[in-house]
Amino acid sequence: MIVHTEILQQIEETLNEKRFVTISAFAGAGKTTLAIKYGDRQTQAKKKIVRFINVDSADKVLEAYRQLAKEFTIYVIDEKEENIIRLVHERIANLNSAILFIFDNVEDHKDIEPYLNSIINILNGTSDNYY
Repeated sequence: MIVHTEILQQIEETLNEKRFVTISAFAGAGKTTLAIKYGDRQTQAKKKIVRFINVDSADKVLEAYRQLAKEFTIYVIDEKEENIIRLVHERIANLNSAILFIFDNVEDHKDIEPYLNSIINILNGTSDNYY
């Protein structure tokens, strides 16, 4: 538990300085558990609005954005992917709240690159070590 507390503090410090942090370790090391714990702490402390996105594929990320658009009452039925991303990011920018997206199970960072921007903190869990 002490180790988790220290790692959670390191994540907090990194996200205060940068917009993006990656948790990288071997499968079964507890990356998802750590990310969920960090997200829960941020939610409980009312520091950030947290969205957990399981990224088994790029399609799942786009589906999560479609769901966000629906929650924001943004009509995106016939919209292209780029427009969906832009519209959701514009709405998030207007919220005036800190946002944290936790992308879990990222196998290829290119799957989430289109979704990265300067208004959202990103916590990325991956078993790859190339970041």
